[in-house]
Amino acid sequence: MKKRAFSWKALNKEGEIIQGVWEVPQLTQVRKLLFAQGYYPLTITPRSQILFRVIENLRDFLKKGEYLKDWVYITRRLSMILQSGIPMLVALELLEKRSKNKGLKGWSEVKEEIKAGNQFSEAVKLFKPPPAPHVKAMLEAGEQGGKLPEVLAQIAEELEGDYKFRFKIRNAFAYPVFLLIFTFVLLIALNILAFPMFEEVFLSMGLDTPFLTQVIFQGFPLVLQGCSLLILGFLGYILFLRWREPSQWKWIMLEHFSKIPFWGQLIRLMDSMRFCRVLGILLDSGINILEALRLTRGAVLTISLRNMLQEMEETTRQGQP
Repeated sequence: MKKRAFSWKALNKEGEIIQGVWEVPQLTQVRKLLFAQGYYPLTITPRSQILFRVIENLRDFLKKGEYLKDWVYITRRLSMILQSGIPMLVALELLEKRSKNKGLKGWSEVKEEIKAGNQFSEAVKLFKPPPAPHVKAMLEAGEQGGKLPEVLAQIAEELEGDYKFRFKIRNAFAYPVFLLIFTFVLLIALNILAFPMFEEVFLSMGLDTPFLTQVIFQGFPLVLQGCSLLILGFLGYILFLRWREPSQWKWIMLEHFSKIPFWGQLIRLMDSMRFCRVLGILLDSGINILEALRLTRGAVLTISLRNMLQEMEETTRQGQP
């Protein structure tokens, strides 16, 4: 049955008003889930699916760094709780109470999956936003090797390093990107307001405009139109990929970006570091080489490295060194 989005408000046991958004097939299931968690529902309203998706995607994009911090907190705390011998369900209950103000959603769905007998690595995809593919692969390896608390601690360290690296990159590019956007907006304003006025002044005075001025007056609008068409074409290509390859479009775009000078080198370096780190953790967890290569294939970013890992998996399966 197709799921729908419902926004709700409820009272908890302390009398506080809490709210959220769940995706379930029917409205009655929202009410049942709220009562099951000890909440008293106040309002439950369906939301526009298209608008909900747009808002969720925009929010996830703007808060991606914050979600990394949330995952660092969750994985580190969960590792410490599990190492103390507390069962998974109790650990999730404790974390949910301590994470009310954090961005992660979907705690009730994850707990229901655990109660149904599913592995944590499978249930974790119900979090909103879900973890990165390589995190899921590392969790699966930790469960298979019986080292889930240790792997969770390693995931926390890796995600924290990833967050710090993203923060440095964002700070390094913030000023140049601001200047680029400011310059583009300034040129648009000049083209709309200033250039036509100066052109009218020259024409009204009957003067012959210099060659360089003619190039600016006539050529700049063409350049601006070309840039606008390029941006629209890029956005159209992304929309086409999302329609044609809904599950692969992000990887295809990353593969394109990996061929851009400097930026591509940065992406390939990050991908190689992730490959070495994840494969090392998987092998250290006692996973055989074939299974480790399969799980690592789901952790890397670029399609070229995925294809290389698939070839390595095939040659290893055939007994070749």
